[in-house]
Amino acid sequence: MMKITQLITNLKLWQSTFVALIFLFSFSINAQQVGDDLLANTNGMVDTTSGATGNGGGCFTGGGTYDGSTQCGWTSASGMNYAPGNNNHGPTHSGDRMFKSYATNGDGGAEFIAQELSQLPLGTYTYSFFHRWTGSNQVDLSESSPTFTIKESDGNGGWANVHSAAVVGGNQGANVDWVEITGTWENIAVNDYKIQVYKSGSANAALASNLHLDSFTFVYTAEPAQSALS
Repeated sequence: MMKITQLITNLKLWQSTFVALIFLFSFSINAQQVGDDLLANTNGMVDTTSGATGNGGGCFTGGGTYDGSTQCGWTSASGMNYAPGNNNHGPTHSGDRMFKSYATNGDGGAEFIAQELSQLPLGTYTYSFFHRWTGSNQVDLSESSPTFTIKESDGNGGWANVHSAAVVGGNQGANVDWVEITGTWENIAVNDYKIQVYKSGSANAALASNLHLDSFTFVYTAEPAQSALS
């Protein structure tokens, strides 16, 4: 039979281990500091200096058009080009590349770029990115627009929208000014999230132009109010 003193010793060891694990878990999800840009190390400023390999594709392996394998932190995309500045695209907003959508992406229609963010701490986040349009068709945003969304993981491979904003006001032309989309979102549940910009020129002919995107940021701007912690 185990001695009482040994039982107590084992119990204390188990308790110490449990407390240490809780501390490490708490630290891992709260190590983020106010002011941190979560996209700073995942190529939010789109360029080819991040060390990504490929045939000139940078964040998209195998070439300038998305082929099913993103790098630099971008986890999924469709109908997107990893475009340099030139006479047709105009200058980038930052870095030496920008994302440029197809006008329609064929019958599939989906044109998006997305990035997953793991176990976001509670608090307020500020997002920002810049956009403009090119193409032979004049974009019409009077009835619909592309959307920026923040999606929460359901734990089973699915995602549900928790925030959305219309991508409106963009200028059209290779040399027009970029227009910023920015806003804030309060995270009330520690979980995995995904940010995404989506349009479909196939489903909506008014959006059958090339949407350019650049200079993404997603900054942890404020800790949660004390009441949310109690």
